Amino acid sequence: MTMLAGVVLFAGIALAAAYLPSHSSGGSTPAAGPESDVTMTSCVTTDYGSPKANLTVHNSTSRQRDYAITVVFERSGVQTGSGVARVVDLDPGQDAETFAVGFGADTGGAITCRVSDVRR
Repeated sequence: MTMLAGVVLFAGIALAAAYLPSHSSGGSTPAAGPESDVTMTSCVTTDYGSPKANLTVHNSTSRQRDYAITVVFERSGVQTGSGVARVVDLDPGQDAETFAVGFGADTGGAITCRVSDVRR
């Protein structure tokens, strides 16, 4: 191998090592997203037949935050609606209770609720 070929090979290996993702098991874990701040406390049908998700939101950040939470309602595995819950000006470390209500009458079958999106 010539000296020039050796330098080019070394440079190529160095570039590849610099741009390939690291797979080390150590290091820091990425911060949890806003989804981890939301807990569904119940999923019920209102007296009017509409689905309702009761939620608790915990602000895990170090500053005041607003939250917009989208909930999907399903019956027998089919989405029947969605609703949005909001929490405004939640202080760091504090909890707030809120709810999301879907539209539509009770058509029978068990209702399930799923948080589909959280924005803060």
